[in-house]
Amino acid sequence: MTMPNHYIHFNRRQVREEKCPAGCNGQPGKRNTETPWYAEEQEDFAGFGRPLYHVTRATTGCAAQIAPGDTIWLVAQLYTPWGKLPAALDARIDVEAVSRRRSTRGFRYTAADTSCWFSCADVTQVLHSLETQTASGRINPLVSDPAKPVGLYLRQLRRLADAESLVEWQRHLDEAAKHFISYRHCDGTRSAYRKIEELVAAGEVVYWDRWSLPRRLAERREQVSDQALDTRIEDLIERASVVWGVETPCYAREGSYSLKEKELAKRLGKYRAVPPEDS
Repeated sequence: MTMPNHYIHFNRRQVREEKCPAGCNGQPGKRNTETPWYAEEQEDFAGFGRPLYHVTRATTGCAAQIAPGDTIWLVAQLYTPWGKLPAALDARIDVEAVSRRRSTRGFRYTAADTSCWFSCADVTQVLHSLETQTASGRINPLVSDPAKPVGLYLRQLRRLADAESLVEWQRHLDEAAKHFISYRHCDGTRSAYRKIEELVAAGEVVYWDRWSLPRRLAERREQVSDQALDTRIEDLIERASVVWGVETPCYAREGSYSLKEKELAKRLGKYRAVPPEDS
């Protein structure tokens, strides 16, 4: 019986500062109507619990070798106007099916229900320990120069020689205490980022909506199910050890998600206030 292979790929994540209109409920009023090449039409409740697919434009190499039963580990690095976070595991795609993408070329890898998203935590040292295997069987370090960005080595899918250290890292992420960041998009994004930067540098595992919610909401600002969003946020707060509320002037205003988050966190005895960066 052929053992499944493990692959690794990189995704650059981007956070932009957003301004909400007066009287908003914490979600930006303007939705993005552009559809990037990797996006697909989805049900508005899809993608909250786990990723649904991964795509690549590549048509040769590892991209053409991946088969059902294999696993793709997605690594990402989040860039913001105020700095960037270290590389972190973004998702695990356990491949259920593989299909060709006719409109944009490349492959689509459908994710099995064992696939998952990850919270944000610095995975740099784990990545530096990994080795890859070429088609001829040669073993190479994933990162040949630790001084260079990890994304430089993961622009193309690469096959891992052994994924055990990533499996161990996933166990760590599952078992570690989680820090939930509650804030307002309209005036708290920068202060939220600074708190996350501090926590990640200290080795903590962090939930932030710009990292852990479906990408079409976190980055493309597409419409999603309010009920699915409420359920997901409540679940993450209930599982968190600490909820950090970034108390900017607009935080916890009537009708905002941040008010719901703060009230639930206080009822659970998990709430801690974070003064805004400018104070």
